Amino acid sequence: MIAAQIVVGLAVVITILLQSGRGAGFSGFTGSGAGGAEFFFGRQKGLDEALGRLTGILAVVFVALTYVLARLWT
Repeated sequence: MIAAQIVVGLAVVITILLQSGRGAGFSGFTGSGAGGAEFFFGRQKGLDEALGRLTGILAVVFVALTYVLARLWT
């Protein structure tokens, strides 16, 4: 259960860093101020929306796992 929490937490961090934003994420690697997703995948339509949706789902799973672990631990 704790291993799942760690994996989901890392996945949340990775999806956040891959999103394009105003100077956020891995945008420094491209030199153009573009987002981290552009660095890895090039500009694809809908990629930011998909990453945003995935980040939201992973965040909900992370919170749910945190709640379950807290209940089991006490």
